[in-house]
Amino acid sequence: MNKQTSIKSLLQLLDDPDLEIYATVELKLLEFGLEVLKDIPKYVNESELYIKRIELLKSKIIHTGMLKDFRHYVSTNDELDLEEGAFLLSQVVNPLLQINVFKNVLNEYARDLKGILATDTLTIDMLEKISKYLFEKRKFIPNTENYHNLSNHLIDQVLETKLGIPLSLSFIYMFVAKRLNIPLKGIGLPGHFIISLDVFGEIVYIDPFSYGKILKSNDCKILVERSGFKFHEDYLEPVTVKQMLERMIRNMISSYEKQKNNLEAQNMLQYIDILHWKY
Repeated sequence: MNKQTSIKSLLQLLDDPDLEIYATVELKLLEFGLEVLKDIPKYVNESELYIKRIELLKSKIIHTGMLKDFRHYVSTNDELDLEEGAFLLSQVVNPLLQINVFKNVLNEYARDLKGILATDTLTIDMLEKISKYLFEKRKFIPNTENYHNLSNHLIDQVLETKLGIPLSLSFIYMFVAKRLNIPLKGIGLPGHFIISLDVFGEIVYIDPFSYGKILKSNDCKILVERSGFKFHEDYLEPVTVKQMLERMIRNMISSYEKQKNNLEAQNMLQYIDILHWKY
């Protein structure tokens, strides 16, 4: 019996009322790993028990593999690559995601901008041109109507839909800028996320959720106070990659909670634990 036939046969037994049979079937399906995810849509039936068990099986398969990958990413890198971490979190939702497809999109944006900028000198004008390219030509926009949608936190989905929230739109901006050797920093304001650049000793802030608007420190203060927080100068200090990834994970947890998907909300807490483990 070949692999696909075995998976099909096992999936058809997944709603067996005998718990011993179910446990054996689930264990064998888990051994097949991601291969099962390719076949699940072909063999779904409508029984409530089957649907419940399928969702549990998918979750176990995905997190078994992704927790291992995320742990490896954190433990083997002294300086974490933000883009790699963000795409890993996208794969938590879609483990069959072809990351290179979306990296190529970012590469294309950077190639276009190299021709537009035509200089390596860091200036505010350069930032304005990047913003114009991303938000006017490529038409990225803030998703104000469906702010808590899970897709807002997934880089592949943001690249596809052009809709995002402050954090994910900032990430897109940062990933493109990195390809242009522009050293942007993440600024984790409470209630909002922006990015910054040191332009010859002057710190300039950019708000991708406001189409790349250039901000001064007082503008940032107003943003914080509008979110209901008292402003402190240390809010303007750059955050680490781990802090940015944790913020993304917590956003994903919030979306799952709003969907009343407590299983996935709990699963995502494990990724935060991994970020804080000392290797």
